[in-house]
Amino acid sequence: MATVLADARLQDRITGPARATVTSLAGLGTEVAGIVVYTGYAAASTVTGHGVIFMIFAMPYLFVALALTAGGRSRLGGERRRQPAG
Repeated sequence: MATVLADARLQDRITGPARATVTSLAGLGTEVAGIVVYTGYAAASTVTGHGVIFMIFAMPYLFVALALTAGGRSRLGGERRRQPAG
């Protein structure tokens, strides 16, 4: 769903004759990234178990989630201070 949403947003932002080319190259980039991830997983599985590999591949998601959570807290705290009391 995230890929479909990103593709739709990309198509909305691009106008002109290059729209199809840019959309196609974005799709190609997505597919290449998927192949790289699967290749990396396969290569890592020759060295360690699947649990460790899954943990390593999940780390970027954890870091992004923590960054978004921390950013949301600071924005919420700042908005509360700016509002008048009462």
